[in-house]
Amino acid sequence: MSHPILRRGLALLGLAAASLLAAPQAEAYSRATYALAYGNTQPQYVNQSTTLFRIEGKDNAGNLVGIQHCFALGNNCSSSVPGAVNNVVVLEINLEREEVLSESCKGVPSTVPQLRCENGDLVVTLRVRQGELVVTTTSEGSAPLLDTTTASQPVRFEFLEDPSKYWNIGAYWYDSTVKATRFPAGSYKVFAYDLQRYCKPVQANPGVRFDLPAGGRTTVAIVYRGTECTIEVLSDLVSTDVKVFSDGGPLVCGPQGRYGTTFTICTGKFAFGKPLRLSATMPSGYVPYFNWVGGPCAYGQPDRTLCDFTPDLDREVRLTAQAAGAPPPPPPVALGVARGASSPADAGVAKGAADVPMLQLKATPSNGTAMLQALSFTASGSGRDDLDLMMVKVIVDANGNGQFDPGETVLAQGRPVVDNGTLRLAFASPVAISAPTDLLVVADIGSDVHSASAAAVWGGTTLVLAFGVLAWPKGRRRLVPVLAAVAVVLAGLSACGGGGNDEPVDPPAAEDPPLPPAPPAPPVLLTYRLDLTAVEATDTATPAKSLGIDALPIGGATLTVTQ
Repeated sequence: MSHPILRRGLALLGLAAASLLAAPQAEAYSRATYALAYGNTQPQYVNQSTTLFRIEGKDNAGNLVGIQHCFALGNNCSSSVPGAVNNVVVLEINLEREEVLSESCKGVPSTVPQLRCENGDLVVTLRVRQGELVVTTTSEGSAPLLDTTTASQPVRFEFLEDPSKYWNIGAYWYDSTVKATRFPAGSYKVFAYDLQRYCKPVQANPGVRFDLPAGGRTTVAIVYRGTECTIEVLSDLVSTDVKVFSDGGPLVCGPQGRYGTTFTICTGKFAFGKPLRLSATMPSGYVPYFNWVGGPCAYGQPDRTLCDFTPDLDREVRLTAQAAGAPPPPPPVALGVARGASSPADAGVAKGAADVPMLQLKATPSNGTAMLQALSFTASGSGRDDLDLMMVKVIVDANGNGQFDPGETVLAQGRPVVDNGTLRLAFASPVAISAPTDLLVVADIGSDVHSASAAAVWGGTTLVLAFGVLAWPKGRRRLVPVLAAVAVVLAGLSACGGGGNDEPVDPPAAEDPPLPPAPPAPPVLLTYRLDLTAVEATDTATPAKSLGIDALPIGGATLTVTQ
């Protein structure tokens, strides 16, 4: 019988035992052999299976006198329990991960595996149960740390319950293309080796776990992040007097051959993702000039004697020796404006809501600092913008999350003065944009909102109601608004008469049967939207030059409010 403490199932491997009485003790000898089945996978190494042989030694009375364990894979298992005259081998196996294809005890095949064999050899063939494993490899953030090269070092998939047991994927890839393969079922932790690629990526999620059920499909992502980037500065002037410095560590300079010629090449290693500034000195008569064309430098000084960037790749920076006093003119300042990464989506909001996000913008300068002066928006929607948008604000979205957080600066505010018109919000003083900046447009919604179409027809309603009493159908004369109007008129006429009237009064007419209640009116949904249609900005020159902005208009989110 199976041992009662086994949770997932037992399979046995035979042992030869001694005679039941006073005969000399026999040595237990057991083995597992493997016949590869076409299209399936057998565990071949000790690390690939948690399966063990448990050897139970018993005395003449059948009492358990000792237990030993050995691996079910690798070598034949030959052992005996001291003091035992009878030996039983039990295969402790995880039946969710592996199955027994065939079994024989003492040379006799089993039509149904018995999972045990006493005093003889048990020969079994094991096969792993499989599912489809999909592996993706990505980098943390937007930096392209990986490429499509394949490496021979494997990824280690450790069994969750026993780290000494694992399967590997031999050939490994760096790119983010999905890779699917048949893989042994089980619960795993994933460990991938460090890459000698751009910025020496290491696994950002080591030990990430996943479950792959037999016959199922599971996706696991291996995420890398950079650690240390190599930066090389190539100078076209070959001289020992060319020196390059940084605020993040030293660079070592010297003449080297590259691209069929000789450069002064300065090399340093810098932390991934940490802003870096490079500067340089040249021999007498020259000034350094960082060539930004095709290079990583951005938002440096107008004369290009400095190079500012954030290392996210192994970079090559070009340095040119310019004649002293004649540096090339800097390129003109430019400003780009686009929808921000956290720009709000269309949404429903409540009346009276405050600081509701309507549009996030990303303002990105190049070749210097841009001075932002005003933004103009065009309003649209079925609601009355001039009545319902109580206040519109432009703020600096300091953390870029698309929300108006405490402490964030309000640059300008105002409200529309006409429905579906243009709203210009001018800043109290120009805002310097020297690096990518997130701006957020928010609005306060009125506690009462108004429909533009309803406002257009309301002006004629009073007159229609006043004269409509005279022509109202007989069956509707009991309606409260009509009777109220009639009562007022009659009261006025009676007062003018000054006294009673002796003429006979007609008897009251019979009342019409009551009308069924009218169905409730559907809710009225009003919409509001602001689109950026104009940006006013200049450079920092004297006199200042206006900057043209492309890619306008930029559409905002549509807010829906129930009237």
